[in-house]
Amino acid sequence: MKAAVYYGEKGIRIEDKEVPRIGEKDVLVRNLRAGICGTDINIVRTGAGDRGISIGAEFGHEMVGEIVEVGAEVSKQITTGMIVGINPITAKRVGRRKSLEASGFQSMY
Repeated sequence: MKAAVYYGEKGIRIEDKEVPRIGEKDVLVRNLRAGICGTDINIVRTGAGDRGISIGAEFGHEMVGEIVEVGAEVSKQITTGMIVGINPITAKRVGRRKSLEASGFQSMY
């Protein structure tokens, strides 16, 4: 998979990464579209400072994607093929880089 990786002020690189493995309470979402927020722009222009991203970290958090894998303990209402929007507030609260709790999704149907 492709990921934007942060390397300091004016330093974003697109890199190949392994597709993450999910746990029993996780889902895997394939990114279809992503937005750039004002904070993202400022981080690229001036550096991260204390904004919570470190050198070598995957960058970006506002996206719409398709669920491609669902863990065994995830609600049966969440299924592969669903198009979902990621709630960046929940994503931050959960605190895991590559997977989010099911409450982080909203169906886009």
